[in-house]
Amino acid sequence: GNAQTGLSILVVGTEQELRAYKPDIKTIFLVPPSLEDMQDRLHRSSRNSDQAEISRRMEAAKKEIGFAFDQKNYYCLVTKDPNHTAALVDAFLTDDKIDRTEDEEARSKMQEILSQL
Repeated sequence: GNAQTGLSILVVGTEQELRAYKPDIKTIFLVPPSLEDMQDRLHRSSRNSDQAEISRRMEAAKKEIGFAFDQKNYYCLVTKDPNHTAALVDAFLTDDKIDRTEDEEARSKMQEILSQL
C-alpha cells in the first residue's frame, strides 16, 4: 500500500487509541477547500500516476472524511489560507479556542466533498 495512505489511516487509528487513555485529547482534522484541490494534492504527492493507486487513496480519503465528520469532538478546519489555519490551530492548542464558524464551514465542506465522491 501507499505509505501516505497507510500513515493517515495509522494516524486516525492511533488517535482513537490515545483517546481511550486520554478522553480530552485535542484533535484537528484539516479539510481541503474542494474535491478538485484534494485530487490535485493526491496527484502531486503520488510517486506515480497509477490510476488504481489514486483511486485507492481517494477511497481512503473518503473514509477518513466520513469518520472525522461523525466525530463531534474533532475541530475541523478548511486549509484555504495556511497562515489563517496556523493561527486557528495555535489558538486551539494553546488556549482551547474554537472558532465555531470555521468548524461549521469545514463540516459543510466535508459534506460537499463526500457527496461528490
